[in-house]
Amino acid sequence: PDSDIDLLVIKKSRLPRAQRAVPIYDALAKLSLPVDAEVMVYTPAEAETWSEVRQAFVTTALREGKVLYEKKTG
Repeated sequence: PDSDIDLLVIKKSRLPRAQRAVPIYDALAKLSLPVDAEVMVYTPAEAETWSEVRQAFVTTALREGKVLYEKKTG
């Protein structure tokens, strides 16, 4: 593939970061996407911490990315 999709998922989790994306990768594999996808799953606290680092993936995703789904609370 010529390009890829980078997905930032922010959700509560107690799993180690390396294990959090496994179910998402499993679901994406069933879709047979025409491009590669990279999934990064951060907890809200991790996303907040990393959002203060200028060149971090989270910072770029929050600044330039598009929200695909947002759970409404309340």
